Amino acid sequence: MSHTRTVKERLLRGVEIITESGCWVWMKSTNNKGYGRVAYHGKNRLAHRVSYSEFVGSIPKGLCVLHRCDMQPCINPDHLFLGTHQDNTDDKMRKGRASSGSDFVEDGDWICNAKLTKENVKCIKRLLAEGLIYKDIAKRFGVTIGTICNIKTGLTWRHVND
Repeated sequence: MSHTRTVKERLLRGVEIITESGCWVWMKSTNNKGYGRVAYHGKNRLAHRVSYSEFVGSIPKGLCVLHRCDMQPCINPDHLFLGTHQDNTDDKMRKGRASSGSDFVEDGDWICNAKLTKENVKCIKRLLAEGLIYKDIAKRFGVTIGTICNIKTGLTWRHVND
């Protein structure tokens, strides 16, 4: 007799790390932006949207599922909330994730075209401290292993503390 897992069970099996901040880090398939992907109703869907649907409720047509934690691979339903496309854009701007990608460093310099946000880097530093393999972290955030190495050694993002 085969056991068919529920969607909630499949989601929870895809979480291998729960951070101190409570993020449920999706460790299975991701897209190039670091968002989890999962099969849902016969289609490949974003894991955080599926998590919201399964643990919180339906997502009205046209609404986005946003992250309070600003960590793309997080699927913790307590970290997710609904918003319009404009809310999503405003949220990205507030959190410094605008499409141009930049970060202001305390000494007054700008890091332009940064692919990661401060919250991403904080999470990466926590994952490194927990001993996760560079390759796995790089894949989750859509960056190179060299980027992870540079964060670890302090060559880049040293102004961001965990």
